[in-house]
Amino acid sequence: MVPHKFTSKEIQAGRQFVISRIAQTRLRGLTNFYGNPFVTYQELVTEASDGKYHIEDEYDGMRAGILAGSLSEQEHDLGGPLLSAVVVAADTKRPGHGFYALAGSLGMLQAQGNYDVKGAAELVFWNQQVLACVKKYGRK
Repeated sequence: MVPHKFTSKEIQAGRQFVISRIAQTRLRGLTNFYGNPFVTYQELVTEASDGKYHIEDEYDGMRAGILAGSLSEQEHDLGGPLLSAVVVAADTKRPGHGFYALAGSLGMLQAQGNYDVKGAAELVFWNQQVLACVKKYGRK
C-alpha cells in the first residue's frame, strides 16, 4: 500500500531514481533519443520507498501520481522540465491525467476544459517534456 504522503527523503530518492534512469538515455538530434528514460509509477514508488510500498489499487496509483508530481514541481522550481514526463503507467506507457493537470496549473499547458491524455496538444507537450528531460539529464 502507498502512503498518503511521502517524506522528503522518499521524494529525493524518487528524484534520484528518475534522473538516473534518464541518464541512461542519449539525445539524438533535436527530436529523438537512444535508450529508455521511462519509469513506471510502480517502479517509482518501490525505489522511492526502498521497496516498502507497492501499488495495490487505484488510490495507491493516485498517490503515486502525487509523488511524481512532487518531483515535477521541485524540478520546475529549479527551472527544469517536468520530471514526471518520464513516469508512465505500465499498461499505457503514458503519464496519467495528473501530469497534464499539473502542467496546466503551472501555466505550461492550456486546455479548454479537461485534458485528454490521448489528445494531440497533450501528446506534443508530453513529447517536448520527455525530450527536455533527456536533454538536461541524459548522457552527453
